[in-house]
Amino acid sequence: MGGLALLLAGCGSTPVTTTGPTPVPATLNGNWLLTGSLPFADPLGSGPPNSTFGLAMTFAVQGNQLVAADTVNMLCGAFVSSGSGGVVTGTIASDGSFTAQTAAGTPLTLSTLQIKGTVPAAGATSWPGTYSFTTTNPSCPFTMTGLFTAVRIADVTGTYNGSTTLNPSTGATFTTPQPVTVSFTLQQGAVLTGSSQIDPEVLTGAVQVKGSSCFSSGTASSIAPGGVLGNEFITIFTMDDGSTVNLLADVENAQSTKASIRNLSGGGGKCGFFFTGPFEIVRQ
Repeated sequence: MGGLALLLAGCGSTPVTTTGPTPVPATLNGNWLLTGSLPFADPLGSGPPNSTFGLAMTFAVQGNQLVAADTVNMLCGAFVSSGSGGVVTGTIASDGSFTAQTAAGTPLTLSTLQIKGTVPAAGATSWPGTYSFTTTNPSCPFTMTGLFTAVRIADVTGTYNGSTTLNPSTGATFTTPQPVTVSFTLQQGAVLTGSSQIDPEVLTGAVQVKGSSCFSSGTASSIAPGGVLGNEFITIFTMDDGSTVNLLADVENAQSTKASIRNLSGGGGKCGFFFTGPFEIVRQ
């Protein structure tokens, strides 16, 4: 990062060599695919399972401190497991290098991850590093280490449209499935209370629904905002009938132009409890 600059302080002066501009840690902010290929999860069943080890992370930097949340794709026997929720923390050195890892003693954590890398230059779309991932889950112990070149995954920001069916579940007040169209207006990144900086891990937004007798619109909860974890995102909408709707989805490509909805379900309000099958949403 940065080249060497030769500074001359006037005729006959002694040249002074410097190390160039100080790295800007904030260039690490956002979503990155460290290794593997997207999509990790394919709830639509449109292709064979992605059995390649994959690691995607969303980084949030404040000063020289970083926090990153991950989604991991791994082969477990004959099955492919794609899960999220791991968190690593670290400190960025003055030369832009960093090491981040799962905090020792993190409760209820069977997996540990360490990554080493260098923050990208302004405008760069990749950066190099190494990773070491281990899970001690007795049902599927697994270790993977290697080199990576991280590539940018676009923010989950924009309007995404799709079609699905609201199906009644136990506790529903309706009995006939309701075909609907949905439009999610999502924004990745927000300033949280008590902070002056945008946190790129936060997801806010709203949803419009056509065709349902239950509700027609909703907004992301301000009490418990959603989040982005590499290639996965989740949020909760408070609907205009008083119900809550939970969204869990995975981006299908690095451009984040498509996403597969793994879960869209809700409860309360006019219709009680419902669920949908997997479906795709496309950014307009």
